Amino acid sequence: MFLVIDVAFRLNSDVAEASIIDMTMEMCVQNLAGKDTMISFRAEAHGSGFRYEALQWGTKFTKPNGINHPAKCTFVNCQVQKKLILKKVVQ
Repeated sequence: MFLVIDVAFRLNSDVAEASIIDMTMEMCVQNLAGKDTMISFRAEAHGSGFRYEALQWGTKFTKPNGINHPAKCTFVNCQVQKKLILKKVVQ
């Protein structure tokens, strides 16, 4: 999953359903150093389905990890560990 850092971080319904977000409304996100942060999500209507917006994304993840707009981040959804893992940041 590729993401350009912006004001909000949203996951589409396919990613949310493949993870546990659509049931628990929260997910662990791991930074490049291996530190985990629990992020809460909220569902929002999008077309005929839903997408899930991360709450406090800037204050809980991007700012503490020195990731600024317009950074491009690559995440992997790990089904076994049930978390998103940040693999690459390009400033």
